[in-house]
Amino acid sequence: MIVLLQNVLSADQVPSIVADLGRGADDTAENRRGDAIESALTAHEPFVNAALPTALTPFQFDRHVVGSPVEDRMDFPLSRLGTPEAMRIDAVCAVFLSDPESYDGGELIINSSTAPMPLKLPVGNAVVFPATDFHTTTAVTRGERWIAICGVQSAVRGMREREILTEMWVALNDFKTLQPAAGSGDNDGVRILGKARFNPIRLLADG
Repeated sequence: MIVLLQNVLSADQVPSIVADLGRGADDTAENRRGDAIESALTAHEPFVNAALPTALTPFQFDRHVVGSPVEDRMDFPLSRLGTPEAMRIDAVCAVFLSDPESYDGGELIINSSTAPMPLKLPVGNAVVFPATDFHTTTAVTRGERWIAICGVQSAVRGMREREILTEMWVALNDFKTLQPAAGSGDNDGVRILGKARFNPIRLLADG
């Protein structure tokens, strides 16, 4: 399942992160950038409900310019083995940090089970996709493209199960826009669908 996320980072946040990228790649700067993006992601309701995250890997900042190598990638299934932070990688989240008008090429290609999906999202937007999919970036022919990528451990391992739960969350939000029944404090559809979503999470969640 591929989930597109809008406005993960605000217009005010992105310039400072990108400016920081231009100052080098020391550990302090990497942590500062990553912490800012992680805080935004974990406060982003669509991301939380789609990924059901229990842990994120440190962010990797990828820069692509004219002449950058193009190759397929797949994230490792496990991260930081042998440490207390060891985690399983169920999904990948990529946050776009460059204005799409500022570069040519540079589309993120997700080779899903259906068909390759090219993405060139507005700055501050993001995509979540299964860690089992290969992904690559097309050649940049003008400008510079920055993207921040992290691995996600989900409370629910199965991709199909997460997809169903996400669809239920979308439907639940639609129900919330309807008027509740007379004399009821909540719409019956909200109550029933909310229960139908929460109980499978209890059954499927690790730990």
